[in-house]
Amino acid sequence: MKKKLFRKTALENLSSPEQLDQLVMVTGPATWLTLAVVVMLIVVVVLWGIFGTVDTSVQGQGMLLRGGGIFHIDASGSGRLVELNVSPRDFVKAGQVVGRISQKDLKFRLENSREKLKLLKQRRENGEDVDKEQLKLYYQFLEEKQVGLEKSIAATKERSYVLGGRIKVTKEVFEQGLVSQQMLMRMVADFNNNEQALGIHESDLKQMLVDKMKYEENMEREQFSEEANIEELENSIELLFHDLKMKSEIISPYDGRVVEVKEDVGSLISFGQPVISVEPFDEELIAFIYVSTTEGKKIVPSMKVSVFPSAVNKEEYGYLYGIVQSVSLFPATYNGMMRVLENENLVKRLSQTGAPFAVIVKLIADDTVSGFRWSSKKGPPVQIDIGTFCDVKIIVRQDRPISLVIPFFKKCVGIY
Repeated sequence: MKKKLFRKTALENLSSPEQLDQLVMVTGPATWLTLAVVVMLIVVVVLWGIFGTVDTSVQGQGMLLRGGGIFHIDASGSGRLVELNVSPRDFVKAGQVVGRISQKDLKFRLENSREKLKLLKQRRENGEDVDKEQLKLYYQFLEEKQVGLEKSIAATKERSYVLGGRIKVTKEVFEQGLVSQQMLMRMVADFNNNEQALGIHESDLKQMLVDKMKYEENMEREQFSEEANIEELENSIELLFHDLKMKSEIISPYDGRVVEVKEDVGSLISFGQPVISVEPFDEELIAFIYVSTTEGKKIVPSMKVSVFPSAVNKEEYGYLYGIVQSVSLFPATYNGMMRVLENENLVKRLSQTGAPFAVIVKLIADDTVSGFRWSSKKGPPVQIDIGTFCDVKIIVRQDRPISLVIPFFKKCVGIY
């Protein structure tokens, strides 16, 4: 057999060098797939640049509280705290006696006056005249009464000053829609009652001074009648009894829940000193937030807010939805922050970089366990309580991505 010098394929190529009967492979399937993916990515990026948004946000921190903040039940007199009837998380009603203050001096004066009255009645029954010793005691009683009324007037004026300040603050908050008209009316009624009590005390003091002057002018010439003495002493006993009741009983002027008991039984307290902190029943839960001085003026009402409570795992349950309800016109003062937060360390922490702006955030209600809308479907299976520290993110601007890119290209080509 004759050996072939050339391969069959080579001979075929020589016989038909142009191979016009075969297709030429330009691109493979993998190349087309890669090209399709690139085109899709470009389309997605273009659509996102036109219809998507880029958020610009401001960070802040604060606490969840009831609208209007925390209210205090103040001591109605000075003395030693001998009884407390409530504990944290207990519910109280307006007019409820929540504690008592020892008033040994007033109690002694009341018992002494009752003994004097008993003696006067005995002498009246026996036909005896009031002797010089009883006149001396009566004169001493008038002096004690004057001192007592002057102290009551001073204490009532101080309470009016405090209540007036609270009403001013509450009116400002009421105008913002953060407290109910009922609460404002309660505070005004409390102020009016205090002013009425002040008028009574001043009137009693003036009347007592007039009686004392008349007594000094006529004590050498006239002798009080037994009936007049008894009636005067009975009025004095009634006054002492009401004064003792008012100064010894600590009464809650609010319906609410006890947040904190500030004093222990046995402590010495003074008039007007806060004894118990109460959160009101009829106010909704809101977020009191503080943002840095440089960022505060970027915020306006109705901006969207993401609230991250510290007690909730944000990776699992997300965040609360809220909107900005109001922003302070000026940076918050130390006293203003203390009035809301009631915590010196927290106030210092939130104002480390300077006086912050106060932002009030309204939480969006929803049908969840907590009663508010969450970024997750149902949110955490727990209630969110007051006093919960939280971080927030306030969206101050939303831009289309393309609007951020166009200025860059204009600058590159020298349009401006």
